[in-house]
Amino acid sequence: DLKKLTMPVLIYGGRYDRVAVPKMMVKYKAYCPQAKFVMFENSGHNPQVEEPSELFQLLRDFLKK
Repeated sequence: DLKKLTMPVLIYGGRYDRVAVPKMMVKYKAYCPQAKFVMFENSGHNPQVEEPSELFQLLRDFLKK
């Protein structure tokens, strides 16, 4: 049913996340191809701590749409 979503969808995660591992994030993108997908290359499970300026800018830009 994720393919049927009509609202904007954002999927993001950290390259070194050992909880929500990157290969699972890629699967979510396959299930929801209309989603915007962003991988934070210098983060684990907490991009809000590890790359806060990049994440918060992404969220601001996404929410403006």
